[in-house]
Amino acid sequence: MVTDSSTAASAGVHHHKKDKILVIMGATGCGKTKVSIDLATRFHSEIINSDKIQVYKGLDIITNKIPVQDRLGVPHYLLGEFDPEDGELTLSEFRLAGGLAISGIVSRQRLPIVVGGSNSLVHALVVDRFNPELNVFDGSNPVSTQLRYNCCFLWVDVSLPVLCDYLCMRVDEMLDSGMFDELSEYYGSIDSASQTVLRKAIGGHWWGVGSGTERNIRGVREGDKGEHVSAGKEADWKDLEIKRCRVGPAKSGCYGEL
Repeated sequence: MVTDSSTAASAGVHHHKKDKILVIMGATGCGKTKVSIDLATRFHSEIINSDKIQVYKGLDIITNKIPVQDRLGVPHYLLGEFDPEDGELTLSEFRLAGGLAISGIVSRQRLPIVVGGSNSLVHALVVDRFNPELNVFDGSNPVSTQLRYNCCFLWVDVSLPVLCDYLCMRVDEMLDSGMFDELSEYYGSIDSASQTVLRKAIGGHWWGVGSGTERNIRGVREGDKGEHVSAGKEADWKDLEIKRCRVGPAKSGCYGEL
């Protein structure tokens, strides 16, 4: 049944127009960042980071933040904006900061693109009512069916062999770019509380490289293998993750290939 605005108004029904956003998700190393830049340069968009590692300042190499020159002039938000010395960023804090960024982008008549691999941040940002005490990813709590934005979710899928090859190449690039020096310098310049925040975000096998212990290339390769396994698990369980992160009813024909 279709009703015009006057009919809806007379019936006391008021529809709030939700802001439109694009959310790009996918496994580690699948190319989310490149897709976001390609889309942003075509559709007058600005980008909001939803990677829980990249929200913090510092360690640009090991956290794989996109360099300024590769952003092609596209504004980025919540990318290296938070100081680990201030403690761990909570989901509620990210929701607030992300919401303000979206409002600002929309006010400039541009499309907000949320990109990153941290589904917990994405969930906190897009649901209409967020309870930080509930973990919707452990299967014990119901997933909200209400969104506060009009969302288009885009999952970037890559075959596992291609993904593993790319991750190997990415680690080599990190090494060549000075990852060891970056870790060593950063480790010696921050306090223990900040170290705890970053160690939790990055992972102990990487953090140990800068802790003063002797690590060689073979040790880093072992960390590389661990990243492969992690990314592979993400790819294998993508349907489950989409189901748990999804906060609206699924629609048929929502999958496609690029």
